[in-house]
Amino acid sequence: MNISRPLWDSETRLVQNESVFFVAGEAAELWFDAEKIVRITDVSGEILYQEGIDYTHQPGSGRLEALPGGKIPQTPREKLLISPDEAICFPDPSANAIGEGPDGKLLLFREGDFFARLECFVTYVAVENTVFPAFPALEQDKLPLFRAGGKCRIAFAGDSITNGSNASGKLNFPPYIPRYADQVVEAIRNSGREVEYRNFAVGGTVTRQATELMRDYFDEFDADLMFVAFGMNDIHSSSPQEYGRDMRALVNAALTVKPELEMVLISSMPRNPQWRPQLPPGPGREYCRELEMIAAGNPAIAVADVNAVFNTLYRRKKFLDITGNGVNHPNDYGHRIYAAVIAAFLG
Repeated sequence: MNISRPLWDSETRLVQNESVFFVAGEAAELWFDAEKIVRITDVSGEILYQEGIDYTHQPGSGRLEALPGGKIPQTPREKLLISPDEAICFPDPSANAIGEGPDGKLLLFREGDFFARLECFVTYVAVENTVFPAFPALEQDKLPLFRAGGKCRIAFAGDSITNGSNASGKLNFPPYIPRYADQVVEAIRNSGREVEYRNFAVGGTVTRQATELMRDYFDEFDADLMFVAFGMNDIHSSSPQEYGRDMRALVNAALTVKPELEMVLISSMPRNPQWRPQLPPGPGREYCRELEMIAAGNPAIAVADVNAVFNTLYRRKKFLDITGNGVNHPNDYGHRIYAAVIAAFLG
């Protein structure tokens, strides 16, 4: 199932608008080694940066360097930590910091377009023989009603990521990229399907809160297919086993209301590893395995493993390259990754 904002073209090896955040004096890495850079712009696409003036790139490598005196924003590493006397801490609406960083320090945290204004979009041709990640595929026996075609009624339940936090389209700033859920629905419609759609995601929520609201969701909208995406907030209060327990309760609550419902459980991207470093990095693979155990043997339940693709990306790129708030939200590129993985998963 194609999306209108593909991450790359595997035949031409063109990688489109991959986001990069430059820390001053440090090189940034692309997801793949680049034969050549086609363009680097600000996220709006209005400012075109010049090679040799604003940045350098060694052909055949994934390494980019922003040049001193150039136009590309560069953030000093010390600015990624906020001193207590300058801090306005979350959950204040104007927060610039959040607690529980490394050694108890305060991490830079901003909502809105703050991080987007510090990021660039890089379009490049990957080197020959680049192996692009294979996205998870839907098993042949899964989601038979959805596979049958025809009109579908789709609902999303989740936390702030699914609600669209830090997607430029949701916040109404250039380049106006829709949140990932809207992109997935667009891809299904582009395949020729008629779709009705509701998004019930609420920022700050955990799995068990949606469980309590499941009947209300179906009173408002009788979905045939529900996408469920929790985990980013659950990790702060739930072990993988507790998360699995809560997700099973959610699935059971949904199927009690509508036994013929089909469901896609979406694993979460990992958070900034510098935030709450006393916790295991995550949401990690052990949380994903809980989802897989819930779906095992049930044709009506499938797992779209977005987390696995983000882990592949993190082998090369840093969290700041794909964050919208510095802590636990994706930027536009992160929303495109979610959408690309889920659309490919659905076929």
